[in-house]
Amino acid sequence: MRLLLVILFLLSAVQLKSQSVVIQGQVAGFNGKKLKVLAVSNYLTNEKETLAETTIEKEKFRLELELSSTKQLLIKIEDKVSSFFAESGEVYNLTLAYDADKNQGKAYNKLLDLKLAFPKPQELNQKIKSFNRAYQTFFTEHYEKFVVNAAQEAINEFISKMNTEAKYQSPKFMADYATYALANLEDINRVSNQTLFEKYLKGKEVLHHHKEYMNFFSQFYQKDFGQFCITKNGAELLKLIMFEKDMGKSLALIQAEKGFQQIELAELYFINGLLEVYHDKVIEPESNLAMLQQLSKKASSQENKNAAVSVIEHLEAFAQNKAAPTFSLYNSKDELVNLSDYKGKHLYLGFWADWSIPSLKDLKIMQKLEEKYGEKVQFVSINLDEEKSFYKKVKAENTYNWPFLHYGNDYELREKYEVKAVPSYYLIDPDGKMIKAFAPGPADVERMLYQINRQP
Repeated sequence: MRLLLVILFLLSAVQLKSQSVVIQGQVAGFNGKKLKVLAVSNYLTNEKETLAETTIEKEKFRLELELSSTKQLLIKIEDKVSSFFAESGEVYNLTLAYDADKNQGKAYNKLLDLKLAFPKPQELNQKIKSFNRAYQTFFTEHYEKFVVNAAQEAINEFISKMNTEAKYQSPKFMADYATYALANLEDINRVSNQTLFEKYLKGKEVLHHHKEYMNFFSQFYQKDFGQFCITKNGAELLKLIMFEKDMGKSLALIQAEKGFQQIELAELYFINGLLEVYHDKVIEPESNLAMLQQLSKKASSQENKNAAVSVIEHLEAFAQNKAAPTFSLYNSKDELVNLSDYKGKHLYLGFWADWSIPSLKDLKIMQKLEEKYGEKVQFVSINLDEEKSFYKKVKAENTYNWPFLHYGNDYELREKYEVKAVPSYYLIDPDGKMIKAFAPGPADVERMLYQINRQP
């Protein structure tokens, strides 16, 4: 009997830990398309994981997934996204819509309109919406004071007012959301670092999966690690990382320097810092990745181990000698072209859009570069406009002699190349391996092309 009670207790604990969430609703214009539910798995790299997906049929969708805690979920159809907050054990009825006029000219960050059916004032999404509305109103009304760092008195009054609002104190996710959103206000107004650290981070729980906490953490420590590395104690840290390769001593030095009580917070600071300085070559890349490898295996929490793994994968995704993401796209003659078709020559690959003035200016510069270096370097321009006619028109009206491809609604291609701004450029070697991701634009890349041109 006692054994049975123990089993029942364990089963109930598991059920409490993870409960089903049902997401259902309707959306017009996307029959037969995939609808995905994603969540951010690591806020340092903004890496996302797919939790569930379904096919939209008769303008309706329904899916079920397991959640062990409250999360901000992303709803994605093709390259169009919206979000809401989901709590374990709840059912969410959504109405989604896409307004093409609102998203005109966007090659990325296209928004789906999302409405929750039968919203109740005490539901988490309604509380967050109410809080955000008050927050935005306050910031707008006191913007001029923020400009001259004179908003602290008003901020204190606003924080006190929001803290007396019972609806913002529960559940815990809401309370943490309010706390760290308000912390950002103080940080923007340049309250002393020590005051902010004591108030919001020292001895507090590390909330790896809470967007507002991680927003505050990233903003508060932005570029801090790189600045620390050029101090006297920072020189000692660089020695521990690059020559002694000692994670334990490195963390002890960081804890002492930054006043971290929790080793978990010191580790998160270290992981974030290694990510920030990687491309600045403050630490040689091999030593940087070696330290992250140690953290991925020996960090004090699974969350920090996972964060280190995610950062490693993020940094290595576009490392030199890594295979460039493949593609199969149609050119302006409607012929299918693969990345492998360009093997044997260096490839200067650019993403552009007709609505982007810098893109159109860059094409004119690329024309001169192609004339000069086209014998050894293959230039390729991938267009991100929805309408194929736009890029064909640009090609037809100009004497551009290199291949123009259209992304052909291959929404994942932009994600593979992490195209977050237009234009974006990549330099790839004759074997299809990455030389330089996020390479210089046409106005600044000639030195690299000249060096390639000199090679035998």
